[in-house]
Amino acid sequence: MRTSPTRSTLTPTATAAHYRQALDAVLADDGIDAAVVLFMPPLADKPDEVASAILDAAAARPDKPVLASFLGGAGVADLLHRGDLVVPTYTFPEAAATSLGHAAAYQDWRSTPAGVVPDLAGVDAGRARSLIASCAPGPVPAAVAAELLASYGIAVRDSEPGPEPGPRSDPGPDAFLTVRADPVFGPVVAFGLTGDYADLMADVAHRVTPLSDRDAREMVRSLRATPLLDGRTGGPGVDLAALEETVLRISAMVEDLPEIEALELRPVRLLPPGDGVAVAHATIRLADNTAAGGSS
Repeated sequence: MRTSPTRSTLTPTATAAHYRQALDAVLADDGIDAAVVLFMPPLADKPDEVASAILDAAAARPDKPVLASFLGGAGVADLLHRGDLVVPTYTFPEAAATSLGHAAAYQDWRSTPAGVVPDLAGVDAGRARSLIASCAPGPVPAAVAAELLASYGIAVRDSEPGPEPGPRSDPGPDAFLTVRADPVFGPVVAFGLTGDYADLMADVAHRVTPLSDRDAREMVRSLRATPLLDGRTGGPGVDLAALEETVLRISAMVEDLPEIEALELRPVRLLPPGDGVAVAHATIRLADNTAAGGSS
């Protein structure tokens, strides 16, 4: 949404005709995409006439949103409603501006080309289903978890039980990828950087599967800590393409294998561009479908 310094200021004695004239002029400006009208009923008479003038101006320019803030007015929402035409009204102008900003951001999101759920190379769903069939509900043995992930093209370095690997020798960040089965939304993927970023700042991104390439791209770049990943802090950055592909492979895996109740890759070593990512440890837990009346 473009912005413009153009304003139309009216005195407390402005009439409905003045409001209509000012709003027509504002909406005619090619540099203005929307207007917020401020009106203070205690300082002017006939708010119904002013509201009618605002509706007339809004009806004349249906291509430009018009919002209003009737400070201290009671029942003004009814005044700014005529058939199918509604001018949203807010008690304070800040709320009107915030709503307009959210609407503009939503329009930008809708205008972005839709992503696609890609076909991933190196996926052996049949092998993965065989492994799942051989496991009981609950935690999956580490070696089997590694095999399941390998069936979807994700290599796990530490496939044996034991403590989490120690600190990395290079200065790059570590991350985590988790999946939790939500009873309403289904599998939910979470991504964040380990340590204070997630623990103290709650800097974690979430998406509902199945994930498209657009979802994966936006997810790994939506953290407040993104400058640590894309090189804006002065370092080489990390292999974002490999990270996105790992997210997509995790999404495909939990979509194909609904028995997976929870999955966690931690830590995920984020390496420089071209070097991929390295999953240091993985855990998988299977749901007990028999408890819900299903079959294992």
